[in-house]
Amino acid sequence: MQIFNTIKGISGFLENYRCVNPDKKVAFVPTMGFLHEGHLSLFRKAREVGDLVVVSIFVNPAQFNNKEDYEKYPVNTENDISLAENEGVDVLFHPGVQEIYGDQSTNLIQLRYPDMMSRLCGKTRPGHFEGVLLIVHNLFVWIKPQYAVFGCKDYQQLLLIQKMNKDLHLEVEIIPIPIIREKDGLAMSSRNARLSPENRKDAIVISRSLAAIRDAWEKNPRILVKEMKGIYEKYLGSVQVDYAGIYDPRTLEDLPDDAIVTQGLAAVAVYCGDVRLIDNMFMGGNCGG
Repeated sequence: MQIFNTIKGISGFLENYRCVNPDKKVAFVPTMGFLHEGHLSLFRKAREVGDLVVVSIFVNPAQFNNKEDYEKYPVNTENDISLAENEGVDVLFHPGVQEIYGDQSTNLIQLRYPDMMSRLCGKTRPGHFEGVLLIVHNLFVWIKPQYAVFGCKDYQQLLLIQKMNKDLHLEVEIIPIPIIREKDGLAMSSRNARLSPENRKDAIVISRSLAAIRDAWEKNPRILVKEMKGIYEKYLGSVQVDYAGIYDPRTLEDLPDDAIVTQGLAAVAVYCGDVRLIDNMFMGGNCGG
């Protein structure tokens, strides 16, 4: 596995690779490191579709609206490199903050979709998605992949990246991958490492609430949205809820309480202690469309 720490290094290597191998496809997986099985599933999909698998590890400060959250984000670069190499990743891009942003701590270019960014996670994380779109856009420009693989746990992020990719004609095929879960149902996340044993037990209610909603819908497809929302109240009493609702999976708008769902997204964000976790499940559809 080759490792690059500079934009010039990774771009030059890939430009040469494409010149020598014009028919080969590059598959890309952007990450913030502290890798787990969920990330590894993305690497495996990238290997299926691409001839060269490129992974980036960069904890992006521009997408953290909370400085303390950024400072506490878990990092284990040595283990990340070992896991990526064991999964057959060909190229790792691991730049520092100075390499990506230089001295531009403010006044960065912003890519915005105000309506979609104001919903779900965007309500309480101002600037988060602008930071996400900026770094993903730049990574696409530097790496020029044919394919990019993303997990469905960050579904709002996925929708925004798909929209940016289409609107800016970046011509990257976005491949979504289902959420990978622990044995007890908790969605895998790098943030799980920050949970205390007690908070880890509390976190189980997230996936259980979503599964209960989907089970209720499968048993009665005419169940009203307000009845589904009532299920959250039975499960989420032990955690601090940021949002928990039933949404249109295309726009992320709240579905009316009196609506009968033919296609919907049950999505949750909660705090277990000081750790914010998100999760979602689909009814009448899936993350890929």
